Amino acid sequence: MGNCNATLAFKRSKLTRKQMDSVNHTPHHEGIKTVKVDKVCDFSGNSDLCICIVTWNMNGQVVYEDLVELVGSNSKSDLLVVGLQEVPRKNIAQLLQTALLDSHVLLGKAIMQSLQLYVFGPQNSGLFIKELKVDKHSVGGCGGLIRRKKGAVAICLNYNGIRIVFISCHLSAHARNVEERNSQFRHIYHNLFSKYWNPYGRPAQVTVCLGDLNYRIQGMDTHPMLTSKDQLLQEAERGQVFDGYCEGTLTFKPTYKYDVGSSNYDTSSKVRVPSWTDRILFKIHDVENISASLHSYESIDDIHSSDHKPVKAHLCLKKFVDNEQITIHVMGWLSKIFKGSSHSISEGHFHGNYGQDAHYNAPSTSGVAWLEQENEDIDRAIALSLLEDSHNGKNVIDNEIQVKEDEQLAKALQESLNVESPPRYGNGIPRYGNGIPYQGSAYQPYPVHFPMGFRICAGCNTEIGQGRFLNCLNAFWHPECFRCHACGLPISDYEFSMTGNYPYHKSCYKDRYHPKCEVCKHFIPTNPAGLIEYRAHPFWIQKYCPSHEHDGTPRCCSCERMEPRDTGYIALNDGRKLCLECLDSAVMDTKECQPLYLDIQEFYERLNMKVEQHVPLLLVERQALNEARDGEKHGHYHMPETRGLCLSEEQTISTVSRRPKFGAGNRAMGMITEPYKLTRRCEVTAILILYGLPRLLTGSILAHEMMHAWMRLKGFQTLSQDVEEGICQVLAHMWLESELTSTPGSNVASSSAPRTTKKGTRSPFESKLGEFFKHQIESDTSPVYGDGFRAGQQAVRKYGLERTLGHIRMTGKFPY
Repeated sequence: MGNCNATLAFKRSKLTRKQMDSVNHTPHHEGIKTVKVDKVCDFSGNSDLCICIVTWNMNGQVVYEDLVELVGSNSKSDLLVVGLQEVPRKNIAQLLQTALLDSHVLLGKAIMQSLQLYVFGPQNSGLFIKELKVDKHSVGGCGGLIRRKKGAVAICLNYNGIRIVFISCHLSAHARNVEERNSQFRHIYHNLFSKYWNPYGRPAQVTVCLGDLNYRIQGMDTHPMLTSKDQLLQEAERGQVFDGYCEGTLTFKPTYKYDVGSSNYDTSSKVRVPSWTDRILFKIHDVENISASLHSYESIDDIHSSDHKPVKAHLCLKKFVDNEQITIHVMGWLSKIFKGSSHSISEGHFHGNYGQDAHYNAPSTSGVAWLEQENEDIDRAIALSLLEDSHNGKNVIDNEIQVKEDEQLAKALQESLNVESPPRYGNGIPRYGNGIPYQGSAYQPYPVHFPMGFRICAGCNTEIGQGRFLNCLNAFWHPECFRCHACGLPISDYEFSMTGNYPYHKSCYKDRYHPKCEVCKHFIPTNPAGLIEYRAHPFWIQKYCPSHEHDGTPRCCSCERMEPRDTGYIALNDGRKLCLECLDSAVMDTKECQPLYLDIQEFYERLNMKVEQHVPLLLVERQALNEARDGEKHGHYHMPETRGLCLSEEQTISTVSRRPKFGAGNRAMGMITEPYKLTRRCEVTAILILYGLPRLLTGSILAHEMMHAWMRLKGFQTLSQDVEEGICQVLAHMWLESELTSTPGSNVASSSAPRTTKKGTRSPFESKLGEFFKHQIESDTSPVYGDGFRAGQQAVRKYGLERTLGHIRMTGKFPY
């Protein structure tokens, strides 16, 4: 909707005056177009789609009365879209559904820990959805107990012929992180739904972006209503983000930061500048066919349980050219007429029909396009149509008379058509009556002509004769000859399923092909729209029900796989869970890690990067690592959890001196920790690594922290975060590659050597685990670690490690 005025002028003849004035942009901001709010929307049908959109940062708390205030007054909208950030560990979907009473039902949801998006619609509105997809993209933050996950969740759907995408975002906080927010949004925009990309697919016509975007008032010590200082509008005007998006006029007060429980702005010692962090923007991509009008854009000031105020918008969409809607209505009418068809094919399911031999005409070879099944469809449709009228009170007559008349009418129509034709064969390929090639069946009928009056079973290839028969898949069958490919028993149900060339009972098809959750081992349920919706780990492809993302199901702290119900993960003392496969190569105490430390020192020496000074290496618990991190004066830490540190300050650290044993309930017992006082003799006092991680992960973290130590000891200037963390990730990645390509177990004397099989080869799982750790580094989406690694790797591949480090020392940047 970038050139909205010109588009509206082009379509002016198709709109009323009220519609033409509903989107009138002011020229103050070229990046984001400011849209007037038309207060009038009577839900009278002037629009094709009315959407109520709500965004709210819940601050980790929920009050049911606030949810009622949030969604309870939107019963007339076609869609209700709710985007939530910092959501507490509650079943928010159920609470929202209760607040909505019976006016709306859940159509789809996208959840990424504390970042959640829900789409509700009126009862039976699922019938208007032709397609629904969900996706998510993380850019960091903490999604666990802290509940501050950063990134976006999105739902893409085709509702009533309009293809629309809803994106709920939560971007980085603090006024200084403008560029980080810009980068995060660009990452989100380019990565969402990329796995579904289809060069022949139809793109979205409308995008709605909502959420806690966290853009602040720039350079203000107080908070007058001056949108000229709004970072989001400034960055959009620079062309950095949200190019061509539209937003309503900011007539409401800034939505952040409030004292919880009141409508007073921040009175804490930080005195944060109030800002419009919570926004709703939209963009019309298909300006030739879609117009938009905004009927409200406001904050909900009566909600006090969070330090944010919710923001609500009422957006209406109208299609100029309604060809697709006409098609939908026509197809809906045809679907209604033929809903009793014995041959309908939908979503891989087929319907069969049992017939009784009466007066049967011989197959015709005249080439007429009507098939016998089409005639039977019409017969059945007429009967159903009349029966439906009877139910509606339009033709109140006796049932027996009605059925008799229906049969006579069907017979008359059949005789008037007076034509039947079997599957036609062109170039040896069987085809339906409309010429579409038949995709094949395990029981394909032979193209043989038989004498008049014969029906031949496609299963046993013998004459059916008098009595019951089955007519489906363009052929006739003895009932006992049409069998399930899985269990081999006859299919006697009205509905059955097909895959490839084989028919199945619906239950057998489900057992064989319906995806099962790898966590709870149950069939993955369908969502309210009737679609199978599941989550899958991007590397391990572990499929699981979406509910497990917020029902407390633990993940392995190393490989990130969810804990199956029939498998007990190991519970470490600091609250982490470790799967049994990762436990097999886990490094559990400081002494056990020393040989691995020597291996990595030798790795650095082979790169001519020997670390001259002795730097202590300590394995620690999570709490000790976090306390040491808080004691450092500088440094950047990888969220959501720091697993390694290179220290420069004098501290006393609690280190793991003896590995735990694992007893009943797979709980760690008997672990011994002892204090270790660090003394500053050089720029680095110690390297700390989280205990209990597999050898390859421990080594990659150690290689990363060793690079920090090497640069500090070599006197490198203070570098930007993306350069320093990026080059450290390059060294971690290089070490992993060297480990995975070398022969494991060659250093027999080293207790750091990986666990091996009897043949002296690394176990398949540990090799897979190493590939996973490489994948994590390569696919990291954070601007500091991810973008920094990719820039550093590109420089090292082009110029070599030595020249790249020399350039960093001189300029503080990667060479290009």
